[in-house]
Amino acid sequence: MLCCCSWRVGSTTALVALLSLVAQNVALCKALDLVVPVCGEQQGLPLMHFHGGHTGVPEERVAIASAYEEASGWLEEMHGYFADKLSDANLRNVMKQATALATGAGVPHTIRANYFRKGQPVTLDEDLVALRIEANRFLRPEDDPGHGWRLDHPIGKMALFQMHLHEARS
Repeated sequence: MLCCCSWRVGSTTALVALLSLVAQNVALCKALDLVVPVCGEQQGLPLMHFHGGHTGVPEERVAIASAYEEASGWLEEMHGYFADKLSDANLRNVMKQATALATGAGVPHTIRANYFRKGQPVTLDEDLVALRIEANRFLRPEDDPGHGWRLDHPIGKMALFQMHLHEARS
């Protein structure tokens, strides 16, 4: 987990903006391991706390927060669409991976120290069939202990949701 002690915030405004995003989207924070219940000697904090001496926010976290803000509407709509179609466990997993892809946080490989689409937020304007093919080249089925639930199935569900949106708008 990412500890807030390792964050560097260049200004109070940046800190307030970051904390506001975290407070508004606890689900995103959990998906991206931003929620820190225990930090140093502080225990049981609901989200995170501020120590003096922080001097800068990693650019990657700012980009992820920005991409989430752009994708949050369709992610929520996708969650609602699949809520009665998938089991709770499958829905949680699909949304966790869809969020990681939509924000550009990326999805880690199970063996190599590599991420799929890290720094490249996925949108519903993309060819998700091609993305699924690319994902299966990145993470071969034999390297996925989840039997496709790391990338293949979540991207497939994103493609189904994309088709649903196109049909609904037609």
